[in-house]
Amino acid sequence: MRRKVNIPNSKRIIGSLFIFLGITALAIVTPVGGLPQGSGETVLYQEDFEGGTANGWDLGGNWKVVQDAQGNWALHGQGHHWAQYTRDAWGDYTVKLRVKLIRGTIHLNYRVSNCTRYFIGFGEQSLYFNKTSPCENHQELRFLPERHSTERWYEIKITGKGNKIDIYVDGLLKISYVDPDPLLYGTIALETLEESEVYVDDITVLGQAPPTLGLRWTKTGGPLGGLGYDVRMRPDNPDMLYVTDAWSGVNMSEDGGHTWFASNKGIITRAGPSGDAIPIFSLTIDPHNPDIIWTGTQNTRGIYKSTDGGRKWVEKINGIVEQEGITFRGFTVDPRDSNIVYAAAEISSFAWTANGEERMGRYFDLVKGVVYKTTDGGEHWAAIWRGDNLARYIWINPRNPEVIYVSTGIFDREAANSDAGRNLPGGVGLLKSTDGGRTWRILGRGNGLKNLYIGSLFMHPENPDILLVGAGNLSYSAGSGIYLSTDGGETWTQTHTRRYEVITSVEFSTSNPHIAYAGGELTVYRSEDGGRSWEVVNGGPPTRPC
Repeated sequence: MRRKVNIPNSKRIIGSLFIFLGITALAIVTPVGGLPQGSGETVLYQEDFEGGTANGWDLGGNWKVVQDAQGNWALHGQGHHWAQYTRDAWGDYTVKLRVKLIRGTIHLNYRVSNCTRYFIGFGEQSLYFNKTSPCENHQELRFLPERHSTERWYEIKITGKGNKIDIYVDGLLKISYVDPDPLLYGTIALETLEESEVYVDDITVLGQAPPTLGLRWTKTGGPLGGLGYDVRMRPDNPDMLYVTDAWSGVNMSEDGGHTWFASNKGIITRAGPSGDAIPIFSLTIDPHNPDIIWTGTQNTRGIYKSTDGGRKWVEKINGIVEQEGITFRGFTVDPRDSNIVYAAAEISSFAWTANGEERMGRYFDLVKGVVYKTTDGGEHWAAIWRGDNLARYIWINPRNPEVIYVSTGIFDREAANSDAGRNLPGGVGLLKSTDGGRTWRILGRGNGLKNLYIGSLFMHPENPDILLVGAGNLSYSAGSGIYLSTDGGETWTQTHTRRYEVITSVEFSTSNPHIAYAGGELTVYRSEDGGRSWEVVNGGPPTRPC
């Protein structure tokens, strides 16, 4: 009897950083505020909640903008709930705000970056300064037994410069801490604890404005979102866009993203609790012929091919042995021949364990991987590699297409060969073949990679021996960072690292490969020397803390 397959929740423990809420586009708007007199800093954000609005805030639970007994608008929270500012993240900055306790304690969160943050506990009986990281949980850094009256406003200021954090209450320095392993970037959030009630008002963020201050993401439409994975642009017509969504299938736009429509004719695979989701996960346009498009399903046995630009689809699964639990993460077409195609895939734990049970690691599913290859345009597929972590990206050397690279691992899955009980991360690393995938060598720690979860891989557009990778996993972050190879992956140099920050995406500019980009949890980096050095250019859209 066939198992009913449900689409897994990718935010089981830690929120995914690259989940699209619809399709977004980057737009420039005017920064808020100006230079406060005499401060030498820019007002990066300001909100007094007048008129009942909380611009830029994600208000969870019982958080809402209300008028207090004196008629002043303020943000009010009670019970154990979060409120987070979601539009920007910063490095060195000062946040000022007013707090009035009714009862209990509020956490003022500073430099929130997914599951890492500093938080200041401000309560009736105490003031404390703690830190949270994915692996170490709460660390108590400072604690002061200090009474704070209810029903009165306190002025609180938190200032961070590099690894030094200062906390002021009513103008008096209460806590000063130098962190030997600092969190350097993030946004702000508020958290009330159980049996707590509090008002917050007049929030101001001050700092040095980066050159890209004011960049915003604007929703332009598209599918409902939540499980989107690939966004593709047709190379001969940039107004024609494709986006995959594991609920609504293939979505197309013919006007540059202003309007969208579903295009799933011929796709018969269904999933989800009610059996009506169209679990399309990945999509690749053939570089030789943009009318040929490949798409793969999530957690189900499904590869589809279109020869008319995505209007109609034909199932191509002959030779795919997994019946369920396989997710196709991407396709790569041979630079010589459209009939030669490689498919990189993930195999969920319930599909490879002996008794069909789901097996979790520290936080995420324990997965294996497989690479399939066809030489006849998808009429027949054969597995050419199987291993202990998912296969993500496949790159082929255009000068010698027998040379193939496969990156393995991702930030929110754990390798089947990891051991959470013994804190062993496992992983595979980078695969290299010099005979078209018949045999493989593993490039790993002996080649200079300190983390074997290679979530992103990019090949230099002019010299295929130059490769860039982004490494790291949210469960095992040691060795995360950006790595560069100039000899076909044989040796790697780590060119950027920031503890706890997993690098999830790297790319060379195809028009000017001296320029490269990398994406972390809340940070976008840019290199102007081919990936040898990096600088922060702007934070991406912040995500909700764990």
